[in-house]
Amino acid sequence: MKLLKEILLFIVVSQGFIINKAEAAKNQKLNTIQSYFSDFNETIQNISPDMTQIENVKHKIGDFKQTLECDICLFIAGGVRAIISNQNNQDFITQAVILVCAFKFDVKFCQGMADYTGKELFINLQGKPTEPLYACSKFVNFCQLTQQPDWNEEFLTNIEWNKPKEIESNDYQNKLYQSLNGTDRKVIKILQLTDIHVDLEYAENSSTNCRQIPCCRAQHGFPETKKHRAGKYGAFKCDIPMDLVNLMGEYVNKHIKPDTIVWTGDTVPHNMWEEKDYTEKIKFIELISCFLKDEMSNYTIYPTIGNHDFQVSNLQNLESEDLMMDVLAQLWQPFIQESQQDTFFKTGSYVQKLRVKKGLKKGVQTYENVNIISLNTQACYNLNFYVWNQKETAFKTLDWLEERLQEIEKRSELAILIAHIAPSDITCTRDWSKRYQALVERFQHIIRLQTFGHDHREKHNVVRSIDNQKPIAAQFLTGSFTTWRYNNPSFRVFEMDEETMLPLKIYTYVLKVEDKHPKWYLDHEMTEFYGMKDLSPQSFDDLSNRILEDEKTALKYTRISTQDGPDPETHLEKCDQNCRKELYCNTRSSTYYDSVECHGQKPNLLNRVLDYLSN
Repeated sequence: MKLLKEILLFIVVSQGFIINKAEAAKNQKLNTIQSYFSDFNETIQNISPDMTQIENVKHKIGDFKQTLECDICLFIAGGVRAIISNQNNQDFITQAVILVCAFKFDVKFCQGMADYTGKELFINLQGKPTEPLYACSKFVNFCQLTQQPDWNEEFLTNIEWNKPKEIESNDYQNKLYQSLNGTDRKVIKILQLTDIHVDLEYAENSSTNCRQIPCCRAQHGFPETKKHRAGKYGAFKCDIPMDLVNLMGEYVNKHIKPDTIVWTGDTVPHNMWEEKDYTEKIKFIELISCFLKDEMSNYTIYPTIGNHDFQVSNLQNLESEDLMMDVLAQLWQPFIQESQQDTFFKTGSYVQKLRVKKGLKKGVQTYENVNIISLNTQACYNLNFYVWNQKETAFKTLDWLEERLQEIEKRSELAILIAHIAPSDITCTRDWSKRYQALVERFQHIIRLQTFGHDHREKHNVVRSIDNQKPIAAQFLTGSFTTWRYNNPSFRVFEMDEETMLPLKIYTYVLKVEDKHPKWYLDHEMTEFYGMKDLSPQSFDDLSNRILEDEKTALKYTRISTQDGPDPETHLEKCDQNCRKELYCNTRSSTYYDSVECHGQKPNLLNRVLDYLSN
């Protein structure tokens, strides 16, 4: 106990110094510290009432060391909570972060980012994540709650009980693809645009080399060296000019003529650190919305909301109205049917029938058995600070999705699912992504296409059944339209079997911004590029195995992720065994955490912290 007293005495002195220098100066006398220590129980209650509710904590019986660890953890966690709740300390922490940031970026940029989201960050940190009992039982496991309900385990069990007999073997889509092989099929074309991030301040010949995000604006200067000058249609480390969007429109209308367009979020530039008010975003979303409505009027449009499209980029309070939702509901009236506009306004999601114009002068052709589901994925985004304290509310998005899929199943119809953040993304929370995987398994006969954006890189991954790990579906991440950070602009066209609504071919169109005369062109078709017999889940599983075994295949995958952009993470000359194992795990897993486990690793400290905060 003497050692424990010395530890606690040191902590008290340290906390007194950190929390407020002015207060520490007034309390330098030893008798003040001794008084504080003698009144220890009262102090604990002031820091966090939960700490005195010993009946809620189940110490590991007979293990004095672990009991001691729990007590010390509760005290330290209470001190941390007190520190971050103090405005002076918040200011100190913010300035320290700005100082570190300034080693890489411009101070103005760092200050702007801190001002933009700092308030919401500290507000949400003061909630559930820093409750001492919660932190000590879940983050470091020094204490143990008497009741720790496993929400996911219960959900995963319940979702499987009424699985239709036709999908019990978890090979429904593989068999369906086998029935299509060798037959002539009527198709429709779905074009996907994602992560446009148009910048109206983009200036041709301006500098691509700056200490802000994005570059390529007049304020960054106009260098003499051609290497660092922004091109007409874009440049790396920058967002894109409207000229590139217009050029794409001309190319699509002349050469592709799709049946419909899915637009999967993120329209505004990456300059949120300069935003004074959310209304500054409106002009960008309005510009692209009007462009699609007017210049792409021959096609139906299905929009999806991205993490940058909210009132504050990355953040959505799931329990209150976001002011951008009203704006988007108005701007997207031409795209979202009236019956779904209220649902979209309240949830950010909607479902409606697939409708295509197919060259019709008036009206559209409706596929009554095919539903487009546009899903708001902010509930899975671990950088959406509100999710940290709204975990149960976050699952309501999946409750909504499950209800819609059940309705579609009862009508014997099909679904195409579009969203911004893929469940396989490193920023999608563990519990949410696992529940999503279970829904895909349960409705594998209903969901025929899943496509996402957000990552800015072209990727794919396999969804596996939870019980026997069979490949049951594929998920697609389309590369970004913006060049930020190191991407050549691209978009995709899915050629879908009209009867089954399974993708048969996937074409990627690219414009290389550093070419002497940049122009859009067809870069590759997926089955031909990888030598796949079809786009079945089993074929993608086989491709993952080839990536693991064959360096040339692995390098193909890395090359097209940024469409030959100079990203140091993907622009590789070699891919050794460890490199190939990482790609193998990424492509065969539909959650980030399954991928890490496949690779025999654990999430790094940052991802472990984010996992704790958001799950």
